Amino acid sequence: MYRAAHEEAFFRRVSTNLPDRVDGPQATDERLPCTRNPRGWDTDVASTGQLLAAIDACKSCPFLATCEEQAQEGPARSMVWAAVAYDRDGEPIGISGLSAWVRTRDGIRLRDQKQTSQVTALRVPHTMSAPAGRAS
Repeated sequence: MYRAAHEEAFFRRVSTNLPDRVDGPQATDERLPCTRNPRGWDTDVASTGQLLAAIDACKSCPFLATCEEQAQEGPARSMVWAAVAYDRDGEPIGISGLSAWVRTRDGIRLRDQKQTSQVTALRVPHTMSAPAGRAS
């Protein structure tokens, strides 16, 4: 999530106080709650509880005002950004509908992952005969 947020900010050409490199542990800013558990900010994988915790953490983040300014230039995709959860299309997900949205997301994911197993057809004789001892 941190990498996605940093790339989103770079794409929008908004100056930030974030480090230029995000490859190593030394590149994270410990004041940013999204660097501790980036998956908790990812709306494609996080649970309802994780997303609500991320929204609460954003509200107390020292960079909230900066994130809000950046979010006004265009919504983020598949992440919690400035205490707002966004879906893949960049549409905000309301807190009241977050749980239902996650259940729908997970249902779609399960449906897409189902694999149809191939069934081997049994040969059926063209003529059927009565069982032995029972003549018709």
